[in-house]
Amino acid sequence: MMKQLSLTLLFALFISPIFAQQNCDEIKTELNDKNEIINLQNNNISQLEKDIEYYKEALGLLNSKTVVKQDGFILKINSVTGISNNGVIIIEGLVENKNELRALRKNAYKTIIYDSKGNNYKAAEVKFGNFDHLQEFQKDLPVKFTITFRNITEEMPVINNLTAIFTNRTGKEYEKMIFKNLTVNWD
Repeated sequence: MMKQLSLTLLFALFISPIFAQQNCDEIKTELNDKNEIINLQNNNISQLEKDIEYYKEALGLLNSKTVVKQDGFILKINSVTGISNNGVIIIEGLVENKNELRALRKNAYKTIIYDSKGNNYKAAEVKFGNFDHLQEFQKDLPVKFTITFRNITEEMPVINNLTAIFTNRTGKEYEKMIFKNLTVNWD
């Protein structure tokens, strides 16, 4: 009897590390699976945070208070930023076509800002998104625009007047888009 009990105890001591090893491997596998899920969720959270920033920017563009409606276009200015160390002013906003499909071309030579002292500056660059012009500007599709002015000699606190002129495909000018009293935020 004692011999049988000793054998049973010896057998149990021999078998239990095997079961413990199997149980430990299962726990490691489960832990690795959980870590993969956590990493995946962290990646999803990072992507959602990027999406939130994108939508915040888009909402900011859509909710501008500086708006001009002219000739079937709606122009909204969202920011006027001056970069003092290189004499640049950048105006950003959205333009939307409320009429049928048509072209919108820049006329940087006739896009001008005026300051309080009567100085005027012609636009160095006008962009619609990444393009110089919109060959087929869809109806009700807002497009970001950027107007850049260079060689600004003084840090004007306010642009008294921004006159933007755009043309159609054949060069015919649309009505002037005029904005008044735009505050410049200098960096």
